[in-house]
Amino acid sequence: MARTYPSRKPERGIALITVLMLVAIIASIAAIMLMREQTLLDRAQSFGMQQQFVALEISSNQLAIARAASDESVTVDTLDEPWFMLSEVAEPGNGQIRQQMIDASSRFNLNNLALGSNPESAQVLLRGLFTQLSLNPDLVYALSDYVDSDTEAGEVDEAQSYGRDLINQPLISIEELSMVPGFKPSDIQALKPYVAALPWFVPLNLNTASVTALDAVRRSLGGQTQGQPPPATTPEDGNSAEGASEDQGADTDPVPAPVQDPSDRQQYTQVADFLNSAEFAQSEQQTREVLSTQLSVNSAAVFLVTSAKLGEQERSWITVMQKQGRNLEPIYQLPSYLDDMSLLSQLKSKGVSAAPSP
Repeated sequence: MARTYPSRKPERGIALITVLMLVAIIASIAAIMLMREQTLLDRAQSFGMQQQFVALEISSNQLAIARAASDESVTVDTLDEPWFMLSEVAEPGNGQIRQQMIDASSRFNLNNLALGSNPESAQVLLRGLFTQLSLNPDLVYALSDYVDSDTEAGEVDEAQSYGRDLINQPLISIEELSMVPGFKPSDIQALKPYVAALPWFVPLNLNTASVTALDAVRRSLGGQTQGQPPPATTPEDGNSAEGASEDQGADTDPVPAPVQDPSDRQQYTQVADFLNSAEFAQSEQQTREVLSTQLSVNSAAVFLVTSAKLGEQERSWITVMQKQGRNLEPIYQLPSYLDDMSLLSQLKSKGVSAAPSP
């Protein structure tokens, strides 16, 4: 009689399922390993890219330092000097740097209210600027109380005068004006083209200051203004005025410039040339002497605006640099979210006017 054997088909099915499961597990493990390797590779590439951008940042700083070292005059800085011009320089490794140095001394440094030997003279000049911009000049007193180190507001305590304690330290950013009692967004917008918030004492450079800034000085001295005040915004904004179009476009260009070509404007070799002009003959000598501490004919600070491109990647930043004679020193890098003056966007929209070698 023929012997019968049980069917092996179920066992074969289980074996096949087991093999498929093993293949799936191995494939999953391989995929995870590949993903990890890709992640590590992406991190390595990102780190390498970051290091290359750091190298471009160093190159940009060194280029700026070299350009400033070519300054023909140690004691006088004007807008028509080559080192202020836009430059575009190719770097090894498919890198490219585009930079412009902007004279921060062409703006009123709001922190001068807490810096220097005579903060009261800074109050006088800023009140002139606020008046020129059709803003409430008394806001300067609130700003002075905000940045100075004491807790007094005139003869009373700040908390009593303003209803709260103030920070009592220099501004980090122009946008911080929104924390100062009495300031409105329209006030801040009107001030942006003409002010800076630098951590050291920076006098106003008479040779690079805008027409509006110079007229503010004239107002402080009782002289005759030469330009038209910037147009005011809507009445409901209160104390407000948008940036002046005369200053090379307050909202369209970060470099305050006079109406006339820089080579045609009057340039000063010393502050006394400006203060002793006939237009200030009626102002008191003591007033001129006091305000002279807030004025200069050279630059003490520079915004180095850089756009760097590496392959398809592009990054931009602002380096705040201190200037002494022909020497430039990088102090700190301004985060993009503190770019109060839209310097980065303006650099990208500019055409190349010069391309010196480093």
